[in-house]
Amino acid sequence: MPSPLRVLITGGEGFLGRHLADALEARGGTVRTFDDASAEGTRGRPRRDRWVLGDVRDLPRLEAAAKGMDALVHLAARAIPPDDPVEGYSVNVLGTLNALRAAGSQRVPRVVLASSSSVYGNAGAPPFSEGRSPGPVGLRGASYGARELLGRAFAEREGLTVIALRLFHVYGRGRARSHHPGILTAFGEALARGEPPGVPGTGEATRDFLSVQDAVAAFTRALDRRLGRWTVVNVGTGVPVSLRAAAEMACEAMGRLDLEPVSLAPGPEPATSSFADLRTARSVLGFEPAVGLAEGLAGRDWFIP
Repeated sequence: MPSPLRVLITGGEGFLGRHLADALEARGGTVRTFDDASAEGTRGRPRRDRWVLGDVRDLPRLEAAAKGMDALVHLAARAIPPDDPVEGYSVNVLGTLNALRAAGSQRVPRVVLASSSSVYGNAGAPPFSEGRSPGPVGLRGASYGARELLGRAFAEREGLTVIALRLFHVYGRGRARSHHPGILTAFGEALARGEPPGVPGTGEATRDFLSVQDAVAAFTRALDRRLGRWTVVNVGTGVPVSLRAAAEMACEAMGRLDLEPVSLAPGPEPATSSFADLRTARSVLGFEPAVGLAEGLAGRDWFIP
């Protein structure tokens, strides 16, 4: 087992942060979470014994929280509404700059950045490999692309070890309360109301649905492995599932086979297909996803706040 680490997690009281913090504590690590409490996470209010209230745009407060840490995991992020993008973009980009500055000034040697498959956008047909040139089609993807560029720059300038994990569609208990509830949450909420789940367009576009347990496993491996100064890794299952098939699986998991998915008008961004090439994750992190979508949905906790 790896040596216990002292880890600061920004956004650590949100959906993924709660799961990761609990996993690190379970193996003997010391966790400090830095969170503005704008999304309360998986099981109610923040854990006050490890929580520091703060905004990632507040550099002095973030530096104080990073003091004495062995690693910093940067998860803090916001949604970016197209009609009012400034706040979300500020958190996602300036917040990342500050996380990297805090790691540099406080001599935190390792930073793991949460990135997103949205950086690929319209970069051709999947599966997407890390060598593919990004082509984000929305502001969210662009903001994660900026996070990665900042991470690479600080790895080279400050001598930090920086790992960017390009997460595909993470689901699990608590995501419903996050800033990015996701399409599975929408399916579950509709079914709980006795309504059919709605899929955009024909529902033929694919997603790579990753359980939060598998996402946590990837982050712990990124904290443990010997890596170079800058590494970017896809984290998904490598299995494409159409949105319509996912909706049908949700119906089955909820015991509502009497309901069939219905088509909705496409949203402001096109419903492009996306799934991961996992060769780098396997070779660099030794990562192998363990939970398939049908199994992950069977617990019925994936749309519960």
